Amino acid sequence: ENTMDGFGKNAQMFTIILLTHGDDLEADNISIEDFIGKKCDDSFKKLISDCGNRYHVFNNREKDHTQVKELLQKIDNMVKENGGGCYTNKMLQEAEASIRKEMERIMKEKEEEMKREREQLESKHKQEVEQMKEELEKQKNKTEIERRQREQQLKEKEEKIKEQQELRKRRNTEKQTIERERQKRNSSVCNGKKNVRIWKKK
Repeated sequence: ENTMDGFGKNAQMFTIILLTHGDDLEADNISIEDFIGKKCDDSFKKLISDCGNRYHVFNNREKDHTQVKELLQKIDNMVKENGGGCYTNKMLQEAEASIRKEMERIMKEKEEEMKREREQLESKHKQEVEQMKEELEKQKNKTEIERRQREQQLKEKEEKIKEQQELRKRRNTEKQTIERERQKRNSSVCNGKKNVRIWKKK
């Protein structure tokens, strides 16, 4: 059937299907009609139907020319059915032109399909890149936020340590001041008692 497509859509009008080994069918006692109806697939049946059910069976062991004459008669009948015309070179050229046109159409569709697929791939790649950029930006922002939080925590900790140090320093200073004043008072008391003893002796 694909071979017939190469001769154009009207080629079936000028075609007779030739079948050989008809002697094998006779040996098996099977008619050509039964063979086509029961043994052949649907594509072959369609081919015969498209050719106007024109077919001829050759018996390879037949010696006389009867089957050849029958074939020629079928050919004459086919030509008459086609108005006396035959399959011409012009028809073949038209078929070839039609095939070229169809091939160009198929190639154009294929190119457009490939272009669409390429554009889809590019769009998908672009989306993936943008998504990756967004994820990297989110990760960058998250890292920056965490860094600032750590810096703030460290700063607060340092300030707290500094406050504690200042507090201890003030307390130590206060203690030292209190201790000096206490020592000073004690010294004054001792000196006063000493002066009293000296005065009593006098």
